[in-house]
Amino acid sequence: MANFAELDQNYVVIRVISIKDKYENNGEEYCSNLFGGRWKQTSFNHTIRKRYAGVGYTYDETYDAFIPPKPFNSWIFDEINLNWKSPVEKPNDYFSEFYEWIEESQEWFSIKKYVYDTYASDSEYSDIQHAVESFNLTDFDKIDILSTENYTVKFERIKNYLTSHVVFKNWSSEILKLWQYDYIENVLKKANCDLFAFYGSNSQKVLDKHKKFMELSTDYAYLETKNMWNIYKREKYTE
Repeated sequence: MANFAELDQNYVVIRVISIKDKYENNGEEYCSNLFGGRWKQTSFNHTIRKRYAGVGYTYDETYDAFIPPKPFNSWIFDEINLNWKSPVEKPNDYFSEFYEWIEESQEWFSIKKYVYDTYASDSEYSDIQHAVESFNLTDFDKIDILSTENYTVKFERIKNYLTSHVVFKNWSSEILKLWQYDYIENVLKKANCDLFAFYGSNSQKVLDKHKKFMELSTDYAYLETKNMWNIYKREKYTE
C-alpha cells in the first residue's frame, strides 16, 4: 500500500490514507480526482519527504518535506534536520532519557535527577544488574512497581539500591515472582535504605488526589511538588 496526505489551503495535513500500490505512480492525481483537494505522498519508512506525515504536520515546498507541529513557542526550527529544537541543549548524562522540557522556566527537567540531587546526593548509585540478568528481565526498566488502577509509582535507583514497595498489581510471569522474592530477601532486607517515589500529572487536582491516597494507603511521606511531580519518601525498608 502507498500512503498519501491531504493538505488544506495552508499545506497542513488533515488526513492520511492508503491506496493500492498499482496507483502509486500517479497517486497524488489519483487521490485528487477521487477525493478532491491537494495530496502529497508520504511513507512509513520515512524515505519520502523526510518523515511520515501525521495530522497537523505541515508540508514545506522549499524543503519538500513534512514538518511536525512546533512543540513549544520557544523552540527553533533546525534547517539541517528539518525539525524543531529547544533553545537550550538537552543534557547528556545518566538521566538523559528522563528529561522533559519545561516551557515556563526554559529548562530541561528530570524528576529522577532532581530527587537524587536534592534528597539522595550523599549516596552513590549501585548496580544491581546481576539480579536483572540472572532472571533475564530484558524489559526490566518497563516494569511498573506499586501500581493500581488509581496510581503508579515508578521504580527509582536511589540510596544504594533500586528501591520501592515491590508490590506488583499483576504478575506477567512466574519469573517476576521469583525476582521479587530474590530482590526482597537479598537486597532490600540487607540495604537499610531510604525509599523514594514520585508521581506526575498535568492536573493539580489529580496530584492532590494522589497525595491524599498516598497518605491514607501507604507509609510514604509527602515531601514536595516540583514541576507537577509529587515526591515522596519512605523511611527504610520494612516487611
